[in-house]
Amino acid sequence: MKLLLLVCVLLPAVLARRAFPIQTDIDVEKLFQRTNANIDYDDTNYLVDEAGPYAVCENVEKSGQLTVLQKAEYKEKFGDNRVVGMIGTVRSSGLTRTPVKADINSIMAEWTRTDRFNTRNEYRDQINNANVFGCAVEPGCRHNYRRDRENREIHDTTTIVVCLFCRGRDGGRDGGREAVRDPRDPRDPRRGGF
Repeated sequence: MKLLLLVCVLLPAVLARRAFPIQTDIDVEKLFQRTNANIDYDDTNYLVDEAGPYAVCENVEKSGQLTVLQKAEYKEKFGDNRVVGMIGTVRSSGLTRTPVKADINSIMAEWTRTDRFNTRNEYRDQINNANVFGCAVEPGCRHNYRRDRENREIHDTTTIVVCLFCRGRDGGRDGGREAVRDPRDPRDPRRGGF
């Protein structure tokens, strides 16, 4: 019984604010490169780690540009370039890998969408202005309570995606990091995910 209670308490914390699934980060990188050929996923996972604290359920009502606290270490890593955050949300499809990937793809499609009637897209602007990015996801945020026909409470959930964008030091991709490696390579730092 204690083990079950421990699992129930710790499982949400373990699953919270996670990096994208391995193939999803590659797909998002390719999608962003259609907008900006010079942007790459941060293979060091530094920006992924920095995005995590912003991908929290408290931000469920936010969208668009996110104020990012500029840490002293950013200056060391990225020079005078600011780290900019963007947040997007979508109604959750589920909490397992496949539905979370679908939610991420839905949000990313919106971020990269072009609309001939509305040429201004703040997400595309950030993608165009950056050389490196990293993202975190928080699926299953409860935020909307309603009642069904039998007067039972229904909890709608939302998936949150936060990406941090930056120009690398001296305008480089991220200050001389290694080239993108094959994700099937067990030495690849991006292996894992969920």
